[in-house]
Amino acid sequence: MFRTMFAAAAALAFAAPALAQDSDLLIGDPWECRAVSLIGDPTGELLIMFADTGETYVSFYLEMPIEDTLMAVEFDLGGEWSVDDATLTIQTSDFSMVNAWIDGEEMAFEDMEALSDELAIQFAEYGGQNEIAFISEHALVLEEPETSISCWR
Repeated sequence: MFRTMFAAAAALAFAAPALAQDSDLLIGDPWECRAVSLIGDPTGELLIMFADTGETYVSFYLEMPIEDTLMAVEFDLGGEWSVDDATLTIQTSDFSMVNAWIDGEEMAFEDMEALSDELAIQFAEYGGQNEIAFISEHALVLEEPETSISCWR
């Protein structure tokens, strides 16, 4: 009996990585994420939702130091997602500016509108790929060449 239990435990342990890449785990409650640049770019906060229809919603909050000031922006993206093996692909088509701040003060409407137009151009039909390094019901780690993204729900 001990040998049977040991063999079953070993089989489960070796089977876990195959289950860990199950894309069905992406769907459901939103993922709260922190993106950390490996090349010194600003850290970002993300909220990502994956629908079983292939649609996705991503909300970004980024703080960027510019000379002696700190600019913060919040914007949303909508689009589609797919998984091929462990590669997650997100293709966006909808951009929406939420707000922007300079040193904690809300940015003037005209300046925010100009920034929104610039970001909308940068994120129009934005596509990105991340490798799913780990996924479970409550944790997700995405990797790309210059960024590591840790998520939880």
